[in-house]
Amino acid sequence: MKTAHNLRQRSLNSLEDRYKMTTNVMIHDTKVLMQKVWFVCMAENPEFSSLPCFLFGESMGGAVALKTHLKQPKAWSGAILCAPMCKVIFLKHSHG
Repeated sequence: MKTAHNLRQRSLNSLEDRYKMTTNVMIHDTKVLMQKVWFVCMAENPEFSSLPCFLFGESMGGAVALKTHLKQPKAWSGAILCAPMCKVIFLKHSHG
């Protein structure tokens, strides 16, 4: 029993590690892509620089959009998330 539990835990840890690694790679790739898109858009249409810039993500892309926005909050006007793959934690507030 103890061995099976350890194997299960190790497998869960490696899945979590792979998820974190994959998410971090996606965030980096999103940042690089948006820098390239921004450069091309501004070079061809400088009037776009006054418009707001939002990230949009669905499912896993929603998690990546949220993390990208949190890492560079001043770079974006906001994030639009459609069914994001995120864990929501509700905290109880004490009223006193």
